Amino acid sequence: MQSIAAAAPDVQVELILAANQRHFAAATPILLQTAQSAAAPVRLESIKALRAVADDARLSDLVELLLQAPGANERTELEKTITAVALQAPPEKRKSEVVMARLRALPAGTNVEARESLLKILGGIGDQAALPLLLAALSDTTAPVKTAAIVALTDWPTPEPGKNLLAIAENSRHALHQVLALRGFVRSLRFESEQPTADTIKKFQHAMELAANPHEQKMVLGWLAEVKSLLALELAVSYLKNEVLQPEAEVAAVKIAGAMSGSHPAEVKTLLQQVLQSARNDTLPHIKEARAMLEQIER
Repeated sequence: MQSIAAAAPDVQVELILAANQRHFAAATPILLQTAQSAAAPVRLESIKALRAVADDARLSDLVELLLQAPGANERTELEKTITAVALQAPPEKRKSEVVMARLRALPAGTNVEARESLLKILGGIGDQAALPLLLAALSDTTAPVKTAAIVALTDWPTPEPGKNLLAIAENSRHALHQVLALRGFVRSLRFESEQPTADTIKKFQHAMELAANPHEQKMVLGWLAEVKSLLALELAVSYLKNEVLQPEAEVAAVKIAGAMSGSHPAEVKTLLQQVLQSARNDTLPHIKEARAMLEQIER
C-alpha cells in the first residue's frame, strides 16, 4: 500500500491487484487516487479493486469518479463497482440517495453517458425509492437514456414497472425499446408464477402476440415454463404445432406438467400425451421425462 503511489504504472497494477486479492479496506483512499491515473490499466485495476475494498460510505466518491470517467471502459467498470458496493448492505438498508441526487443534478439533455450509467446503477441497486425516477426516465426524449431506463427496470425486484414496460412494448416504434420492454414485461410476470390467474396466462399470450420474431417468442415460452398453472400448460401445448417453436414448447410443457401432475393428473396425462405424439426425437431428456411422468400418473 505504501508503494502504490510512487511506483511505475506496471508495478502499480501488480500492487493494486494484490490489494484487491487481499481485500485491503485501508487501501481505499489510495485507490480512489489511482482510479484517476493517466495510465488506463492503472485506472481500470483501481476501479475493480474498489469493488472489493470500498464500503458504502465511499459511494459519493465513486459516483464522482463516474461523472469524471474519461471513457466507456471506466464507466462500465464503475457501474459494476458502485452497484456492488451499494449491494453490500442488507436489502432493507440498500439506499440510492447519492446516485439519485447526482442524477437529478444533471440538466436534462446533457451528460447522456453519465445519465445512462446512473440509471443502470439504480436498476442494479433496486431501491424502491428510485422507482419514480426510473419510470420518469421512460419518457426521456434521448433514446440512449430511455434505453438505459428500460434496461434498469427489466429485472426490477417488484412487479410495479410491468404495466409501464407493457405500454412501451405495445406502442413503441423503436425496435430496441420494444424488444427490451417486452422482455422486462415478461420477467415481471415471474411475481405471478407461483399463484397465477387466468389473467396471468392472458398476459403471456399477449406477450407471444407482441413478440417481434421467433427468438422473442422462445424467450416468452422460457418464462412461461416457470408458471404453475394448468392453463399455462395448455398454452404451451398449443404451440406444439408451430415447427419453429415446437422444441421450446415441449420443454415448457414438460416443466409445467412436473409442477401440476400431482394436483391435476388426468388433465396433465392428456396434455403430456399430445407432447409425446408430436415429439420428433424420443431420446431428448425432456421427452424421456415426459414419458416417465406419464407412466407414474398411470400407475
